[in-house]
Amino acid sequence: MLLRLIRTKTNGSAQIGQLYMDGHLTCDTIENTNHIIPTGFYPVRVTHSPHFDELLPIIDNVPSRSGIRIHPGNTAAHSQGCILVGEYEAAHNRLLSSRRTFNPLRDQLLATQRSHEPIYLEISSSTSPLAHC
Repeated sequence: MLLRLIRTKTNGSAQIGQLYMDGHLTCDTIENTNHIIPTGFYPVRVTHSPHFDELLPIIDNVPSRSGIRIHPGNTAAHSQGCILVGEYEAAHNRLLSSRRTFNPLRDQLLATQRSHEPIYLEISSSTSPLAHC
Protein backbone atom coordinates (compact mmCIF):
# COMPACT_ATOMS: atom_id res chain seq x y z
CA MET A 1 0.00 0.00 0.00
CA LEU A 2 1.21 3.47 -0.82
CA LEU A 3 0.23 6.47 1.25
CA ARG A 4 1.10 9.76 -0.40
CA LEU A 5 1.16 13.00 1.59
CA ILE A 6 1.20 16.05 -0.64
CA ARG A 7 1.86 19.25 1.26
CA THR A 8 -0.20 22.03 -0.27
CA LYS A 9 0.29 25.20 1.81
CA THR A 10 1.61 26.68 5.02
CA ASN A 11 -0.59 28.73 7.33
CA GLY A 12 1.34 30.05 10.34
CA SER A 13 2.89 27.06 12.13
CA ALA A 14 0.59 24.65 10.28
CA GLN A 15 1.73 22.74 7.20
CA ILE A 16 -1.46 21.67 5.41
CA GLY A 17 -1.59 18.66 3.12
CA GLN A 18 -3.69 15.93 1.60
CA LEU A 19 -3.23 12.23 2.26
CA TYR A 20 -3.88 9.73 -0.53
CA MET A 21 -4.19 5.98 -0.06
CA ASP A 22 -3.37 3.97 -3.19
CA GLY A 23 -4.18 7.02 -5.32
CA HIS A 24 -7.46 7.97 -3.62
CA LEU A 25 -7.81 11.13 -1.54
CA THR A 26 -8.40 9.99 2.03
CA CYS A 27 -8.19 13.12 4.21
CA ASP A 28 -6.47 16.39 4.98
CA THR A 29 -3.42 16.67 7.22
CA ILE A 30 -1.71 19.18 9.49
CA GLU A 31 1.91 19.08 10.59
CA ASN A 32 3.80 21.48 12.82
CA THR A 33 6.20 23.44 10.59
CA ASN A 34 8.72 23.57 13.46
CA HIS A 35 9.03 19.74 13.49
CA ILE A 36 8.26 18.73 9.91
CA ILE A 37 9.23 15.35 8.47
CA PRO A 38 11.62 15.72 5.51
CA THR A 39 10.21 14.91 2.09
CA GLY A 40 10.99 11.33 1.16
CA PHE A 41 9.82 7.74 1.15
CA TYR A 42 9.23 5.95 4.47
CA PRO A 43 8.05 2.53 5.65
CA VAL A 44 5.00 2.57 7.93
CA ARG A 45 3.85 0.04 10.53
CA VAL A 46 0.93 -0.02 12.95
CA THR A 47 2.19 -0.54 16.51
CA HIS A 48 1.09 0.16 20.05
CA SER A 49 1.89 3.72 21.13
CA PRO A 50 2.76 3.86 24.82
CA HIS A 51 2.12 7.64 24.78
CA PHE A 52 -1.44 7.34 23.41
CA ASP A 53 -2.05 3.76 24.67
CA GLU A 54 -3.56 2.64 21.37
CA LEU A 55 -2.56 1.21 18.00
CA LEU A 56 -1.20 3.96 15.75
CA PRO A 57 0.77 4.03 12.49
CA ILE A 58 4.45 4.76 13.08
CA ILE A 59 6.68 6.23 10.37
CA ASP A 60 10.05 4.51 10.33
CA ASN A 61 13.46 5.82 9.24
CA VAL A 62 12.71 9.52 9.78
CA PRO A 63 16.20 11.08 9.89
CA SER A 64 17.41 11.83 13.45
CA ARG A 65 13.96 11.11 14.95
CA SER A 66 11.87 8.25 16.27
CA GLY A 67 8.31 7.71 17.44
CA ILE A 68 6.81 9.76 14.60
CA ARG A 69 3.15 8.76 14.20
CA ILE A 70 -0.02 9.43 12.26
CA HIS A 71 -2.79 10.22 14.75
CA PRO A 72 -5.86 12.33 15.51
CA GLY A 73 -5.47 15.98 16.48
CA ASN A 74 -6.85 19.36 15.55
CA THR A 75 -4.09 21.95 15.28
CA ALA A 76 -0.36 22.17 14.61
CA ALA A 77 0.10 22.76 18.35
CA HIS A 78 -1.14 19.17 18.90
CA SER A 79 1.86 17.81 16.98
CA GLN A 80 5.52 17.69 17.84
CA GLY A 81 6.47 16.13 14.52
CA CYS A 82 3.59 13.73 13.84
CA ILE A 83 1.03 13.89 11.02
CA LEU A 84 -2.51 14.74 12.13
CA VAL A 85 -5.50 13.71 10.00
CA GLY A 86 -9.03 15.09 9.56
CA GLU A 87 -11.00 17.59 7.49
CA TYR A 88 -9.24 20.95 7.12
CA GLU A 89 -11.18 24.05 8.14
CA ALA A 90 -9.32 27.07 6.77
CA ALA A 91 -11.29 29.66 8.77
CA HIS A 92 -9.79 28.40 12.03
CA ASN A 93 -6.66 26.70 10.59
CA ARG A 94 -7.55 23.36 12.15
CA LEU A 95 -8.77 19.86 11.45
CA LEU A 96 -12.32 18.75 12.17
CA SER A 97 -13.60 15.17 12.53
CA SER A 98 -10.11 13.97 13.33
CA ARG A 99 -11.03 10.84 15.29
CA ARG A 100 -13.80 9.95 12.82
CA THR A 101 -11.29 10.33 9.98
CA PHE A 102 -8.48 8.50 11.74
CA ASN A 103 -10.26 5.31 12.85
CA PRO A 104 -11.08 3.94 9.36
CA LEU A 105 -7.59 4.95 8.14
CA ARG A 106 -5.96 3.02 10.98
CA ASP A 107 -8.25 0.05 10.42
CA GLN A 108 -7.31 -0.09 6.73
CA LEU A 109 -3.60 0.15 7.52
CA LEU A 110 -3.92 -2.55 10.17
CA ALA A 111 -5.74 -4.87 7.74
CA THR A 112 -3.03 -4.24 5.14
CA GLN A 113 -0.31 -5.01 7.66
CA ARG A 114 -2.07 -8.19 8.79
CA SER A 115 -2.15 -9.35 5.16
CA HIS A 116 1.67 -8.94 5.15
CA GLU A 117 1.54 -6.24 2.48
CA PRO A 118 4.14 -3.51 3.06
CA ILE A 119 2.98 0.05 3.71
CA TYR A 120 4.95 3.06 2.52
CA LEU A 121 4.49 6.80 2.89
CA GLU A 122 5.77 9.23 0.28
CA ILE A 123 5.94 12.87 1.38
CA SER A 124 6.23 15.65 -1.18
CA SER A 125 5.08 19.21 -1.75
CA SER A 126 2.58 20.18 -4.44
CA THR A 127 5.40 21.83 -6.36
CA SER A 128 7.64 18.72 -6.29
CA PRO A 129 7.38 15.96 -8.88
CA LEU A 130 6.04 12.71 -7.44
CA ALA A 131 8.54 9.89 -7.48
CA HIS A 132 6.06 7.09 -8.05
CA CYS A 133 3.44 8.39 -10.50
